Amino acid sequence: MNEPGDGAIGATVAVGPLLGPVLSRLLGALAARAEMPVDRLGDVLLLADTLAAAAPGATLNGCVAFEARVAPRSLELRLGPLGRGGAEHIRAAARLPGAGDVLAGLCSRIETIANPGGDETLLLLVE
Repeated sequence: MNEPGDGAIGATVAVGPLLGPVLSRLLGALAARAEMPVDRLGDVLLLADTLAAAAPGATLNGCVAFEARVAPRSLELRLGPLGRGGAEHIRAAARLPGAGDVLAGLCSRIETIANPGGDETLLLLVE
């Protein structure tokens, strides 16, 4: 894990069996640092599991890179760079029959950022 400046914390995790557990622990710790209520902490853990399941098909190099910023009761997560269409791949994978769009239910903001090189970053805000 590295700290890229301006209070952000970043990490890159290889796609594989440890992706889910690593994302859950890292995002859970960050949510605790943000002093989120217990129900939102549970939402952050569900978000980590959802991203771990969906992100492998969206990566450029077999790794999931993220950068997080923590504020009181708020966690901003940037996932990327993702391949072209990678953000939509993650969003589509998080749509479940009967449950709808899981990411929309967990996040107060979801945005796809087009990067200059043609890749993408998925921005997620949990408050």
